[in-house]
Amino acid sequence: MDNITLRPLTIEDASTSYKWRNDPIIWQYTERTPESRVTEEAERVENIKKLNDKSSSRFAILFNNIYVGNAELTDIKNNQTADYHIFIGEKDIWGKGIAQNATLQIIDYATNVLELKEITLWVHINNKAALAVYENVGFVEEYSQEKYENYIFMKLDLIKTQNTISFKH
Repeated sequence: MDNITLRPLTIEDASTSYKWRNDPIIWQYTERTPESRVTEEAERVENIKKLNDKSSSRFAILFNNIYVGNAELTDIKNNQTADYHIFIGEKDIWGKGIAQNATLQIIDYATNVLELKEITLWVHINNKAALAVYENVGFVEEYSQEKYENYIFMKLDLIKTQNTISFKH
């Protein structure tokens, strides 16, 4: 497989990511669709806020050294749990295993660097590709709440899966 790596997100990444935020196809399975057009400057301000958030770890996903998406652990609580978010902004490389590889790298980071015990996430019920990625790496469906009727809540117990997930990337 081609080279997939993670690096810390930077303020400069806004010059690429603001374009993704304005693409409705990328956001079709999320409630986070921007209400108005996102400018590069607004994205820079958002990146500054994100990078100053001490309860998160945010990464740029690189495919053959090209920035193609983001992977994030947010709401890190008591060094025990975190919420996971990922998106691939470059649509022409969807379906190439990049999200799964990046997710495995995040799991490795959460386990071996942050020493977390659990990662959680919400996924849209119609996002079959994301569901397959999460299930393939060991996330299990916990429940769906009425508030999020189109979403599934999933968890990954890092203690249980520590010896069963392959971290080869």
